[in-house]
Amino acid sequence: MNKDVKERVNGKAFIDALDKCQTTNEVFDLLSDSMDRETLKDRVGHINDSVLINNLMAQKARVNIQSGFRASHGDLAIMAAHKYCTLTEKSDAKLKDFKETVQLKIKKDILLANRDKYRASKTSTMVDNSNQM
Repeated sequence: MNKDVKERVNGKAFIDALDKCQTTNEVFDLLSDSMDRETLKDRVGHINDSVLINNLMAQKARVNIQSGFRASHGDLAIMAAHKYCTLTEKSDAKLKDFKETVQLKIKKDILLANRDKYRASKTSTMVDNSNQM
């Protein structure tokens, strides 16, 4: 996905919001609100399956953002995965569960959007037919 103008990410605001998350659903909602579906799918796919490596990368991203470096979508995904593992048991299986859950939520959102679009097209067709009488 090529973008001529890259969307600027506010990393400090994301860190503040992530620290306030108390449940895993809040983490998923924050992550999905922070980027579009395709970017989220790509970035979550690049998260390492090892909890130890992910924790190191999350701490590195957090320090870089707080010291003024530019945040990337990958940094946000890594920090969200770290928070998910902190809220649940810290294991490689839970990290894989995080990645699978995000992928499933993306697929569900796409299916719901397509369903709504289909229903809207049927409703507009029925309205148009009633106006012709």
